[in-house]
Amino acid sequence: MGYFTEYETPKLVLIHSAKYAGLLRIIQIIILIYSIIYLLIYKKGYQKQSTAITSSITLKVKGIGYVHTQEDETIIIDVADYIIPPSENNAIFIMTNFIQTDQTRTKCAEMIKLKEAICKSDTDCFNKSFTPNMNGRWTGRCLLSPQINVVNGTTNITKTRTGLCEYAGRHFSFILLKLT
Repeated sequence: MGYFTEYETPKLVLIHSAKYAGLLRIIQIIILIYSIIYLLIYKKGYQKQSTAITSSITLKVKGIGYVHTQEDETIIIDVADYIIPPSENNAIFIMTNFIQTDQTRTKCAEMIKLKEAICKSDTDCFNKSFTPNMNGRWTGRCLLSPQINVVNGTTNITKTRTGLCEYAGRHFSFILLKLT
């Protein structure tokens, strides 16, 4: 009963008055009832939508692009290079210039979970059609890695007959234009 008959101020002064404590609890109950019954149930405030006209165009690009230069090099451009977040209202950004940095992109073996990547020779990795599961553009090389077998504490390293296709970069998979 003491909880309902006591009132605390921010300075933590404990007031033993049933009149002030009762007034505080009545105000709290009125605010709670107003919030639940009137705003949520009667007015359906959780379904309120803004009537202001808002419109935006979002261009979503996935994947990377690659360009062959005059020096017979391949430059790979990914999403971080050509997508700039909007900084102004009612504006569009179009990349017209590109500054190449000294960063390099290495080549790796494809995922072992991707069945199309399992190969026996370089011809298995050449001119395969692009699928969204691929991690990038295949170079046409089959990477045969050594297989390590541990039997009874001895290690045997043998050359495997299958490997994984090597990749570098990623093709554009699709462009999604979203109007809201």
